[in-house]
Amino acid sequence: MQQLESLHTLDIKGEICDASHIIKSISMIGQRIPIIVTPTEGEYKYKVLDGNRRLCALKQLSEEKVDAYVVTNTAEYNAITTLVANISRTRNVAAESDALVTLQAEGLTAKEISEQTGLPLRNITELVDLRGQLIAKAFTMLREGNMSLSTAKRLQRLEPNAQEELILNTEGRLRGKDVESALRAENNKLLQEIAQIPAVTTGHSIMASQLDQLAQKLTGEKRKVIINAAEIIRGL
Repeated sequence: MQQLESLHTLDIKGEICDASHIIKSISMIGQRIPIIVTPTEGEYKYKVLDGNRRLCALKQLSEEKVDAYVVTNTAEYNAITTLVANISRTRNVAAESDALVTLQAEGLTAKEISEQTGLPLRNITELVDLRGQLIAKAFTMLREGNMSLSTAKRLQRLEPNAQEELILNTEGRLRGKDVESALRAENNKLLQEIAQIPAVTTGHSIMASQLDQLAQKLTGEKRKVIINAAEIIRGL
C-alpha cells in the first residue's frame, strides 16, 4: 500500500460525486480502506479504479494524502480487490488464497504483497503454506464452507494420504476433533514404527540407518524430526 502525496494527481470518474454519506465516518475514524489506482499518462498521474467516493470525501475534508493500492494490470487489480474486500467483511480464506496465488504469479513476493495490501506478512505466509500443504479435496471443502480455517490448519499437519483417507471417510462438515483423532492415530503409528527399530546396543550406525529409511516414507515436519534424530544418534 502507498500513501500518495497529492490528491490532485488522481483522475476521478466523472466531475461530481456524492460522498456525503461517508464524510462523517472518514472525518471521525479516518480512511480505513485504501482506494485502488493505476498509473496513467496525461494530465493525471493515476486513474481511480475503486474508491471514488472515498477520494471525494477526502478532498472535501481538505486531506492532502490518500492511502492507495497501485496496480498495473487486470489480474493484479482483481486480486487486490478481493483482499481489500475481506478487510471489511468476514474473511473468505479461499478467496484470499486464490488472490495471493494470482499476485505471486504476477511476480510479487510475500513481503511485496504485504506492503501493497496492508495484510500482515505472517497471515500471507500462513495462507500460502495452507494452500501448498492441503490436498485439492481439502481446499475445496474449505472453499465450500465444509471446514473452518482452524480445522484446515490442523489438517495441513497430516500427510497427503492421511488427508485423503480422512476426507473419504467424512460425511458433510469436517470437524476439528476428527482431525485431532487422525493426528493421534498417525503419531501412534509413527511411534510403533520407531519401536520396531533395534535397541541402540546393536549399533548406533544401524539404528541411524533405519531411521533414515523411515524418514524416506515421511514428509514435512515428521521427516525433519526423524532425520535430526538419526544425526544425533550418529554423533553418540
